[in-house]
Amino acid sequence: MKRRLALSVVVPCYREERRVQRTATILAEYFRGRRKPFEVILVNDGSPDATEREARAAARRLKE
Repeated sequence: MKRRLALSVVVPCYREERRVQRTATILAEYFRGRRKPFEVILVNDGSPDATEREARAAARRLKE
């Protein structure tokens, strides 16, 4: 049985390749500490840099 999400956090990302992994980690650690089901949605808004690659790497690393 799937748990219902208590919270969805949507983070718009544009030119955030240097920050997106850290941001995702901070959010995940914070909400895991609250012991409520949550999701973090990183939205790449067409960044010309490596934001998408870094966001995908964060998602793989932080996936429960």
